[in-house]
Amino acid sequence: MKRVLFWSALITSGILLLVSGCIPVPIPIDLGNLGIEPQVFGIPQGSSTTLDATWTSFIIKAEDVKNAQQEAGIPGTVHLHNIEVSGNVTVEGDLNLEGFIGFSLTEPTSTPTIGDIDIKINAPQQTEYSPSISASNSPALKEALNRINNGEDVTLWVIFGQRNYSSTNGATVTVEIINVRLWVTWTAW
Repeated sequence: MKRVLFWSALITSGILLLVSGCIPVPIPIDLGNLGIEPQVFGIPQGSSTTLDATWTSFIIKAEDVKNAQQEAGIPGTVHLHNIEVSGNVTVEGDLNLEGFIGFSLTEPTSTPTIGDIDIKINAPQQTEYSPSISASNSPALKEALNRINNGEDVTLWVIFGQRNYSSTNGATVTVEIINVRLWVTWTAW
């Protein structure tokens, strides 16, 4: 009898939670790669401990966010709680490299020395890397999220930096943005 009462109470509470709409459901809104061309870098034979970086920009338009939200089937005005940028780094050739990837809301005026995440490349043992950076580990993405929530267009600069490298025969590194994903928490009804 106690077992029946326990399971009845558990099922009833679950149904009440569902009906009352208290179950938050995270829903992704994918914007794709926003037309960002892959960045290709030639790494010469030899080694270097000279800090170097390159960067490119892309724009997240408020209109694109609204259209993607509608395509995801999310009506009305929402508050986005996270932004996540995922990418792909591929290496052809032999390369040991320590570097970083980061974001900025303004174009760097000098060579950046740090990024949001560190990256260590050890090719040919591993030739593909799939980094992902979100608002939780990037101050620039966090501020971009605030601006997106205010309905603003946002220009972001993605930075790829190298601290040191060594290569016996030279290598080619390709860095691509695969997807920009916004997260909204919606309450299930």
